[in-house]
Amino acid sequence: MFNGYFCFTVNAKRLNVKGRASGGIALYVKQDIKHYVTRIFEKFSMAIFLRVKGELFNISGNVIIVNAYIPPEGSVFYEDKDDNGIDILKSKMHEITSMYPDDLWCMMGDYNARTGNRQDYINDGFGNVPGMDWYVGDDFSTERKSKDQVVNKFGVSLIEMCIEFNIHIVNGRVDGDEFGDFTFINRNGCSVIDYFMMSTRLFASIYSLTVSLIETGSHFPIICNMKGKESNRSDAENVNRKTCMLESFYTCKWNEVNRAIFVENVNQDQITILLENIVIMCKNGENVNTITDVFNETLYEAGKHMIHKSGGQLKNTSDCKKKSQPAWWNECCFKYKRERDRALYVLRRNHNEENLGKYLVARDTFKHCTNESKNQYQNKLKKKLRNI
Repeated sequence: MFNGYFCFTVNAKRLNVKGRASGGIALYVKQDIKHYVTRIFEKFSMAIFLRVKGELFNISGNVIIVNAYIPPEGSVFYEDKDDNGIDILKSKMHEITSMYPDDLWCMMGDYNARTGNRQDYINDGFGNVPGMDWYVGDDFSTERKSKDQVVNKFGVSLIEMCIEFNIHIVNGRVDGDEFGDFTFINRNGCSVIDYFMMSTRLFASIYSLTVSLIETGSHFPIICNMKGKESNRSDAENVNRKTCMLESFYTCKWNEVNRAIFVENVNQDQITILLENIVIMCKNGENVNTITDVFNETLYEAGKHMIHKSGGQLKNTSDCKKKSQPAWWNECCFKYKRERDRALYVLRRNHNEENLGKYLVARDTFKHCTNESKNQYQNKLKKKLRNI
């Protein structure tokens, strides 16, 4: 599907005649590192397991990468409504550990588990308690934060699984997600159910984790950046990439018309919202770089209409392509996307029913606008084709 990548999949299942298929999983691996990867337990339906050579992570030993989708409690996916998907996954992990006892874990996906602020480690010395000699602790003690205060049945099981395997949730612990942002928002509320989880030794390799602003079916993708094996790109390839970056810069065309539009885009209400958001971020102890990014993004969105390419051509490489909106995208889409993003930002910083309602309205308005724009564009194309 994507050039330069190999795709591992678990096919979605149609659980009834009328419903859509669900439970599908895909995991993409770059072709140039595929030789480090071996898939194991291919028939397991809730997760993709890849055994990866530790060399790719600059560590000794190997790493088991798990990309999982655990259906929610009571789902028709389970043969018995009382089945616990986390426990089913944990049973498979025990089987893998019996085969590869020294491998580390790197886990990700939608676990439908709400863990609140519960910690996923036990302080040293707990193993001396009678009956707990099975527990082999480690020196992990980094506390975790989460904006989701709810704990459900699967959440309890997930915390127990983490403790048992010395795996720890990355959300709410590292740069970029210091407060544990919501990963799922719908009309029932906000929650954290999508996670990255790592063995203790892998935590030193993590640069950051961020929860994206891009909504995909009520979920927000989470992006974890880690240190890995140095790239094998040649010096010539690196020079080409740098040249590409230098030749793709943009400048603003400033005139009276563009100035008027810019001033309209940055009106007093928007400045007030921006300043309020910055105050909230400062009170929450946000990194100054994050605050600067928010300020710059606001100015960029307000002046986007007057940005033009500064000259020169982009290199025709897969690593350096100019981003563009689809042909049906218009000013209406841009306007409502900006309003949706603002509402999401306010909701993330101050979670309450009022802000949730405002976000859902802004999201639905944006969806309606994009659907209308698509339909109008497609109808124009059909009309042109009929007139040929």
